[in-house]
Amino acid sequence: MKRTAIDIAHLRSTAEEAVHDMKDGDMKVKAFEVVLKHLLESGAPSAPSSTKKAINKAAKTTRKQDGPTARIADLIETGIFDKPCALGIVHAALRDLGHLYPLSTVSVTLLRLARDKKLRRVREGGKYLYAKW
Repeated sequence: MKRTAIDIAHLRSTAEEAVHDMKDGDMKVKAFEVVLKHLLESGAPSAPSSTKKAINKAAKTTRKQDGPTARIADLIETGIFDKPCALGIVHAALRDLGHLYPLSTVSVTLLRLARDKKLRRVREGGKYLYAKW
């Protein structure tokens, strides 16, 4: 039976629980190894699906916090949007911070933030400017 990393982590924690009350030392390590080997070989039940769902949800949440929306939210906190600024300025600010996103990605992200009322979008002289709401 092929096991996932989540299953193996669950089995490891089960083995740790089995030896947690033993005195630290070589005997505890050996007991842990024996219990874990037994669990792996016996086809012990995998992690409950609720555990897998929680880990997957946490992973998805983490991924979202590293994207362009989070980076622009960081820029909002720095005060760059206190005065209206153009797309190019936001793109350059992200690039200066080491976040290299295509101009189209930054544009779409700014539009979504404006629709979510986290930024204000105004048209001025044929281009859009973005400022704090």
